[in-house]
Amino acid sequence: MEQAGIDKSEVSVRTVTRFLNDKGYYYLQARKKGLLKREDLKTRLSFAKWCKKDLPENFWTEHLSFFLDGTGFAHKSNPCEQARATKGRTWRKISEGLALGCTSKGRKEGTGGKVLKLMVAISYGKGVIICEPYEKMTGAYFSNFIDGNFNTMFQTADKGNSRIWVQDGDPSQSSALAKSAMSRADSTLLKLPPRSPDLHPIENLFHIASNKLKEQAVSQNITKESFEQFKQRAVNTMYSIRIETINKRERHGFVPHLSHGKPSNLHTLLIHLREEILSKNECAFSLSRDL
Repeated sequence: MEQAGIDKSEVSVRTVTRFLNDKGYYYLQARKKGLLKREDLKTRLSFAKWCKKDLPENFWTEHLSFFLDGTGFAHKSNPCEQARATKGRTWRKISEGLALGCTSKGRKEGTGGKVLKLMVAISYGKGVIICEPYEKMTGAYFSNFIDGNFNTMFQTADKGNSRIWVQDGDPSQSSALAKSAMSRADSTLLKLPPRSPDLHPIENLFHIASNKLKEQAVSQNITKESFEQFKQRAVNTMYSIRIETINKRERHGFVPHLSHGKPSNLHTLLIHLREEILSKNECAFSLSRDL
């Protein structure tokens, strides 16, 4: 209100709130996701078409060995207090962060505390097959990770002769060192389109684990915890997530986001993305016409 030059003695906060609500703005949790561009939508559509045309229907459950990704959880000296704290909020429209194209990971800013980083892999029917803490993601680290773990991970996944796995496009994981290690492991990488964590079911696992860590902090009244204790609790929590829960979210290879909560599959993905692109083109045409 001060930045807008509104004198609090002349208008009440309730009046300002009502005015903003009438204009479609609400005091909501801060948006954590960025925006996809039109080219990103086209890339995702091409990827979906390729999957539908070239991959068998049971690929995601019977042929894909595992999904691999890294995540991070901020360590807090008083987890219980942090879990009870009000989340960051801002004035924004409901559609921001949830409408067309809002599917990229947000930056983790202002988390405070040392961040625990974990390299995690999940496999259909097997659950979490590895959860390894690491300090910094580099080409050298990821190369050593592949050399030291991939053979065991493929054996645990137990998908026959298939050695196909999925990851996102982290540059360190696409370095020359990493590619050389992938070749030594005789593995085949299926890389997801850029800025598409909604196509990566392991993102659901991270969300579940994050909620469980907060629930534990409150239910167990954890008011003091060292980083090492937090690390062990996070790893144990990740491994404790039931196989049935992971299977439910991994069954189609894509999470429900693209079909607005309905069971997702490649057919609905194709239809939805086409509608998104057409909608965006129509909006652009309407804007240029009005100008």
